[in-house]
Amino acid sequence: MNRTAHTSHPVNPHACPAAHAAAYPAVNAQAYYQAYPPPPNPYYQRPLPPSAPVTNRRHQRCGRRGRSSGHRVATMLAAILIILVGVGFMCYPKLTDFWYQFTQWRLAAQASGLTALVGDRTEDSEILGTGGGHTGVPLPGGTVALLEIPAIGFRAYVVEGTGRAALAQGPGHYPGTPLPGEPGNAAIAGHRTMYGHPFGDLDRLQPGDQILTATAQRRAAYRVVEILIVDPTHTEVAADAGDNRLTLTTCHPKGSAAKRLVVVAELTD
Repeated sequence: MNRTAHTSHPVNPHACPAAHAAAYPAVNAQAYYQAYPPPPNPYYQRPLPPSAPVTNRRHQRCGRRGRSSGHRVATMLAAILIILVGVGFMCYPKLTDFWYQFTQWRLAAQASGLTALVGDRTEDSEILGTGGGHTGVPLPGGTVALLEIPAIGFRAYVVEGTGRAALAQGPGHYPGTPLPGEPGNAAIAGHRTMYGHPFGDLDRLQPGDQILTATAQRRAAYRVVEILIVDPTHTEVAADAGDNRLTLTTCHPKGSAAKRLVVVAELTD
């Protein structure tokens, strides 16, 4: 039977199955798609190889979403950590300055209490030098002297030792050297940056400038005679030179420990 003759009058498959099968032979789908492959689909997902676990697309999408979310969380935590470290580095010098100022304020408050306890009414401007004679002054616990440099507006309590913990509180007295006002070379070290930078302006001193000290035994006055820049290994600056002097040491230049700035002052009173 001619197929074109039935184009306008299709065969009813229910009325005549044999005629319908002859008019419309079955098509092999596999052979058809091999002969006429469909166009590439950008959203087509290549099937998994036989060795891979069989999962549906929903599970695959959930897995990818979970991995992406975990990666974003890790990246965010790393960024927060980097920011916190940067803020810490920027705030650290200010925190050390605050700690120094708080420590010196606490020591001054203790000294005021001791002065009131012993009934000493000497004004602060007269507590150093020869304003109150050669007698000592009450000192707070943990300190060995009171140091003042009028030329640079410096005044601080001196603690014992030159370690990190000691210098964080204020200028530190070199162990093994005499105290200010005693015979020999009294040596004191201090920070030039951070921890209040007590010796930050030590380079502004000039020969002839006065340095005043007070211990529990006596008060003394010194006059600057020499300013040196030496290597860190040049520890002889704190050794006994055969005279009565005061030696102040700090790092040089500011922010570096490559050299040492040394101020030598002779005892005048």
